Amino acid sequence: MPATRLTRTLCDGASLHDDELRALWRFRTGLVPLKPSTDPEADFSRFSRRCRASQYVLRYRDAGGEIRGMGVAQFRDERWGDECYLVVLPEYGFLDPAYRRDPEIILGFLSLFLRLLVHARGRPIYGFCIGYLQGFKSIDAMTSPLWTLGDPDVPPLVRDLLERGMLEIGGDAWDRATHRVALPTLPRALTATWWAAMKDDPGVVRYLSLCPDWLEGKAIGFAGRGDLPALVRIATRWARRRLRV
Repeated sequence: MPATRLTRTLCDGASLHDDELRALWRFRTGLVPLKPSTDPEADFSRFSRRCRASQYVLRYRDAGGEIRGMGVAQFRDERWGDECYLVVLPEYGFLDPAYRRDPEIILGFLSLFLRLLVHARGRPIYGFCIGYLQGFKSIDAMTSPLWTLGDPDVPPLVRDLLERGMLEIGGDAWDRATHRVALPTLPRALTATWWAAMKDDPGVVRYLSLCPDWLEGKAIGFAGRGDLPALVRIATRWARRRLRV
């Protein structure tokens, strides 16, 4: 881990200026490059709209002010029959790998999660996002079960959330036959060491069976339920990873 610690800020996405959004967009495209067919300015416009529509934008900076991590979260109250719940749509969660063990990373995430728990006021929290293998693997290790449209026996509330999320975020890029979305980016390359350690992991095997062409920039949507025990699992998992030699 670098010698200097990160600092974090949390703000409403609507308050971000164009230059701040441009810095975040450049950080994101530095980690997951755009496809040659993607128009950069159109992608920046789409990225800016999603960030500005989010109540929370989390940024991590190094001592020189450079962006080293980010994440955004939009949330809203919804109802399914007699059940009221909070829906969270996290997006653009990226981190400079050199800072993955910095304590500010988990503190920022826990702070955001606690804010969502307070806003939920005891109601269930369901989250939906579209992501590559790395994101799916991280969330699958924290939330059980994690549902996709390719799974059998998905609860009706969750299936409705998945379908609406795919339409809202995936739009015309959503292939309803395969349940995959063609993203404007290409996934970050994974090391041989990562593959050797993870190739037999159940979450990795599951993702590859649902989205075998992910290296071409395809991804799937997934949804899970968040609660206080999930928060404890996340913190414990991060602490164990940080303490590894």
